[in-house]
Amino acid sequence: MKTRLILTVFILAITASAFSVEFTLRPRFFALFPLGDKTVERFDTGFGGDLLFDVNISSLLTNPWGIGYSAGLEGGAGFTPLKTDAADSISFLSGGLGLGVFYYPISRLNLRLDGALGLYQGSLSSGGNSAEGSESSLWWRAGAEAGFRFSPLITLSANVGYRYYNNRFSESTGPAFYSGLYTGLTLQLNFETRSSYRGIDVRLDQDDGIYPLYHSLYRNNPVGSLILTNRESAEIRNVRVSFQAGSYTSSELFCGSVPLLVRGRSTEIPLLADFSRALMDFTADGRIIGEVLVRYTLLGAERTALLSVPVQVHGRNSFLWADPWGLGAFVSPTSADTLEFSKQITGLARGSLRPELNRNMQLGIWLFEGLKAAGLGYGGPLETPYVEYRQSPEKIDDIQYPFQTLAFRTGDLDDLGLLFAAILEAAGISSAYIPLDDEFIVAWPLNISEAQAGNFFKDTEKLLVVNGEIWLPLALSGFNDGFIAAWDKAGERLNRAEASGEGFEFIPSADAWTVYPPAAAPPLRNRNTRPDENAAAAAVERALKSYIDQELAPAIVRLQEQIRGGATPALYNQLGLLQLRAGSHRDAQRTFEQAAGMGSLPAMLNLGNLFLMDDDWNNAESWFNRALDTDPEYEPAKRGLERVRAGRG
Repeated sequence: MKTRLILTVFILAITASAFSVEFTLRPRFFALFPLGDKTVERFDTGFGGDLLFDVNISSLLTNPWGIGYSAGLEGGAGFTPLKTDAADSISFLSGGLGLGVFYYPISRLNLRLDGALGLYQGSLSSGGNSAEGSESSLWWRAGAEAGFRFSPLITLSANVGYRYYNNRFSESTGPAFYSGLYTGLTLQLNFETRSSYRGIDVRLDQDDGIYPLYHSLYRNNPVGSLILTNRESAEIRNVRVSFQAGSYTSSELFCGSVPLLVRGRSTEIPLLADFSRALMDFTADGRIIGEVLVRYTLLGAERTALLSVPVQVHGRNSFLWADPWGLGAFVSPTSADTLEFSKQITGLARGSLRPELNRNMQLGIWLFEGLKAAGLGYGGPLETPYVEYRQSPEKIDDIQYPFQTLAFRTGDLDDLGLLFAAILEAAGISSAYIPLDDEFIVAWPLNISEAQAGNFFKDTEKLLVVNGEIWLPLALSGFNDGFIAAWDKAGERLNRAEASGEGFEFIPSADAWTVYPPAAAPPLRNRNTRPDENAAAAAVERALKSYIDQELAPAIVRLQEQIRGGATPALYNQLGLLQLRAGSHRDAQRTFEQAAGMGSLPAMLNLGNLFLMDDDWNNAESWFNRALDTDPEYEPAKRGLERVRAGRG
């Protein structure tokens, strides 16, 4: 047994020298109360004391629940008088190994269960003389304590327990030489093998840098994980963590909390941040120094730790193709440069829009050709080619914001597409994008249904039908060749994707914004990016002529063939509308007159509207009245007469 004790002490000493280990000295004083028939018959109330040396094993092997466990040595002495003679008494000397488990349900309250096992030497004294007899054997005890922790170093506890001293020889006294209860006080003194830092450690575990494009999303999506380690002298409670980074954050943001963090234990808190637009100043990869504020309670006292962590930040143009919906954040219709350019183009278009053609289609053509007239083009040295990076979602792409593409006057497929989508939105027209592996397509709605498409197009082969509504797509690889080429390429590529089963993702910008809000980068305010007005108007005129030749002319021929096979007022009226949209006003007038002669109310109305376009109030009034003569309750004709009166003043 002695060899084992020496070995145990040696192991504990080696462990303590290698690590910062907590150990305690615990002098205990107690009264002894005999328990058991034979023990009560022989012994009176006694007293004694122990000295315990414990190593706090939980300071090495921590657990998240705050439960402590210890092992150590203890030695003690006890004295109790015999009832047979007041001058006779028994004294005990004991030593052994002890184990304990302890817990702090609140900061100051210590609860403990412990026990010990070892050898004792009992000696009988009679009439004050030296020992007349002795007994040695095994002993054990089990007890509990409840104490008040004055500081991390000092705890005073009340103790209670049971002690048993084995009897090896005397059968007359039973198996126990002595057994009984003990109760008293324990003073606990805590020490460490070497001094250590007191406070909180923190480090940031960050898998990837921050993307400034998504700076507003980090309020709810973690930047990474903060690893907090308790280096205080005791457990800490009500731990609250928040983060700020100077001008790079708009406010201090709460990240999370834990009710209890055991001494020496670590916990993980998601790092959330209320980043400001200042993050958009990062034009290349870098880092910021953030401040982690940790507020906690130590033994009932409130404390605050302010700790610095470096946070990795990507450049503002960085983008991962893992989620193409994130491109919506680049489409910022309220950016000053984008908004100004869009206003310039729509201002030019406003006086040239043809009322007989689809308004949204014309505005889209003006915006598209306006970019070309401002000197923009597809190409130039491309460090991150769209086709390569679109097919490599793990690579970080470098995508221009619309204001940058305006300033640089060039860009890749996605750069030009996002600019076009942004100026559409700035003009009040919805946009959507389709990022294929080898093509980038932007589309916008024409505000007509699939059933109405025949009034403007020969078919829907080059159109998108989304929930019954018509969208017009343009492929940005055709940007340099103008509207018609871009439209043709988009139709061909989408039809090929559908025929091959490739499929594609149609992403409305407004839907993307619900997940990825627009990121307004600092404007360049480059006022030199202005379109050549004459060049823009000429390009739009060419585009509309090609549209008429490709879409309306074949439809006109097809209707004329149908009429030759059997004329009806409806066919004449439909033909007249197509001729009107194709710019053949005189042909349209003659066709409407033929339909009106067959009693067509819509044809009479269209004739009235046709003369209104030429400010010919008399002929317009005549046709509206003729329609009302046919049907006095025909409301469109009544509204036409109101417009005639308003036009005449």
